[in-house]
Amino acid sequence: MRGLGPKCNNNSVNRTTAVVLRGRRGPCYSPVSEWEPPLDGGTMRRVIYWILAAVVAVGLTAGAGCSRRSPRAVFLIVIDNARADRLSAYGERMYRTPHIDSLAAGGVLFKRAVSTSTWSAPAMGSMLTSRYPTQLGLVEAPVGDEAAVEWNARREQTAHTLASGETTLAEILRGAGYSTAAFVN
Repeated sequence: MRGLGPKCNNNSVNRTTAVVLRGRRGPCYSPVSEWEPPLDGGTMRRVIYWILAAVVAVGLTAGAGCSRRSPRAVFLIVIDNARADRLSAYGERMYRTPHIDSLAAGGVLFKRAVSTSTWSAPAMGSMLTSRYPTQLGLVEAPVGDEAAVEWNARREQTAHTLASGETTLAEILRGAGYSTAAFVN
């Protein structure tokens, strides 16, 4: 057993199996058959008790937290009358939009989105319902025949509102547990 360092005690050493311990004075070796843990019975019971308590606590809290993932935040930012090529997130070099850039860097930036209408109300109605403005009755029919004139006359009453039966993105998100709000200027 040369090279292992000094013995931890003066007992005879089992030359086949030894445990190397690190003591205050450096490493020493002790035969496995004579080695005992440095804890007495009462201390060992307390250590086992605290380990079991920690395992139970982790098990209880882990099960409660993993049952359902919290939903991710969803922000739908719509800037009316702004071209995408005038925002630095889309490559504009002259004008800087740092706040929009930081939101885009941490989220989803749509680079090939196209509006369904050049008018604001039909475009927003389409975006919030996933339906075309013509399906929602939010655009005028071409003028020229009797049916178009009648259709346009009916449309004047509801030109800027969705029908009450239309389901919007906000209603779908609310049904999935999200809180929804709109801030309009």
